[in-house]
Amino acid sequence: LFCGRLIEKKGLPDAIRAIKLVKQRLAGRPVQLRVIGSGALRPSIESVIGSEGLTQEVLLLGAQPHSVFLSELGQADVVLQPSRVAGDGDDEGGAPTALIEAQACGVPVISTWHADIPEVVRDGQTGLLVQEGNVEAMADHLLALAQDATLRRRLGQEGRRHIETNYHIETQMMELERIYDECSRER
Repeated sequence: LFCGRLIEKKGLPDAIRAIKLVKQRLAGRPVQLRVIGSGALRPSIESVIGSEGLTQEVLLLGAQPHSVFLSELGQADVVLQPSRVAGDGDDEGGAPTALIEAQACGVPVISTWHADIPEVVRDGQTGLLVQEGNVEAMADHLLALAQDATLRRRLGQEGRRHIETNYHIETQMMELERIYDECSRER
């Protein structure tokens, strides 16, 4: 599952190319990338899907309400979020909320060493990270997760534990209060 705006920094063409490699390596076993989102790059994304011969494997679901995202998460084996720095310098600036929500739901994630993503996704512990644009490594991770239910389960469980421990609203409120207290003492 991929969820995000169809803009350059989200890296969807990389995900599509990784799916092509996975399809080739699985030799006839089904693979599918479901894409939630809309944006200016939809025509070029459709072109990439067509040129890679993946019209059956990559489904563009368009913009959807949050309830559909949650439903899709419940069916997904992995969330793929290959963020990258866009040609104009635009980047995530933080970590995509979809990664936090996926882990909170116990779904393993594959993403990139980009912006604050390594803070949210701990490589090898709560998910798997690749260098921006490394489609081969992304495909390798997808195959590893496809072939190892124990790894999927472990990453999903650790991801959920990480989000519960570090990103729960009460934890975040206490941390913000600590920062405010610290700042007010420095004056």
